Amino acid sequence: MTVIPITQIYNYLASVLGKDTAEKHIDYLKQMSKGMENESQLPVTKDDLYKEVSRLDLRISETKVDLVKEIANVKVELMKEIANVKTELMKEIANFKVDIIKWMFIFWIGQAGISIGLIFHFLKK
Repeated sequence: MTVIPITQIYNYLASVLGKDTAEKHIDYLKQMSKGMENESQLPVTKDDLYKEVSRLDLRISETKVDLVKEIANVKVELMKEIANVKTELMKEIANFKVDIIKWMFIFWIGQAGISIGLIFHFLKK
């Protein structure tokens, strides 16, 4: 079994997983090796490290899949909400158009009444 110095393990984990995660793993390894006299070297092989990195890669992939699913769900909900808002807006625009047409006819009838009244007024003279 090859023994790897803990600093080398830390450097490798920090480059692959980041400093915070590497520190957590090193703390875990130190707890596991408390009975050893020399803590600068832990009985960890490269295969062990590769297995741990593979396990973490799998967790990252699973998390990524979960996030993609969640994003898809949010997208569907957002599209439904946009469709609802669009429908409500179209209804309000239609109601507004009806009101505008109603007031246009009222205005035209008023204008026609005034025009007819003026014509009769000038014809009487």
